[in-house]
Amino acid sequence: MKEERQEAQEMILMSGLRGPSLEFACTLPQEDQDNIEAFSQQLINQFPFEKKVVNKFDVWM
Repeated sequence: MKEERQEAQEMILMSGLRGPSLEFACTLPQEDQDNIEAFSQQLINQFPFEKKVVNKFDVWM
């Protein structure tokens, strides 16, 4: 069950990637790709989010 959940999380994360972030994700070592926490942290480190206000709403881009 835990493995299925982790695999589903990985598929959801990968499905949301586009352009440079997808290219970067595919170059990560396999052990980082297999660990959702390490994978997510690598993406955050490479592509930090910025908080912007759009029409009075906070948007993370």
